[in-house]
Amino acid sequence: KKIFGDSIELYQIALSDSNGEAKLFHNGASGLSSLYNDDAVGTSEKVPTETIDSLCKRLSIGRIDLLKLDVEGNELVCLRGAQKMLPYIKNIQFEMSIRSRDARVYFKDIFEYLHDYRIYRILKDNLLEIKSSDRLSEMLFTTNYLAIRK
Repeated sequence: KKIFGDSIELYQIALSDSNGEAKLFHNGASGLSSLYNDDAVGTSEKVPTETIDSLCKRLSIGRIDLLKLDVEGNELVCLRGAQKMLPYIKNIQFEMSIRSRDARVYFKDIFEYLHDYRIYRILKDNLLEIKSSDRLSEMLFTTNYLAIRK
């Protein structure tokens, strides 16, 4: 908000698969806040949750060109909250990390959920298409992906 001023709107919610409340774990300074506790974070607070479907309906958003999810393990939950909007989302950038393991979500889960998308691993200089989900796709270090609607 300091950088962009009134040209953006901020919504202090956590995206989820239901509207309600959740506990957000954070240490105040890190960009690694998550709905999943890794026992290294000492602070938590209740935050409102909303689905992508509900948020888009409330804001009259009919399509999304790029949905960027950096939600520290909550990617699949967020996508499940976009069941109605998913056909209208062209590209999705998401991350898999150690937090995905904490959430017990694997790349295979997201790969199968996004069956109408081609999924690419984002590399330093290009994209590598992932044609099937196998054990080699399960990386427990931070990896970024781009899903492009077929």
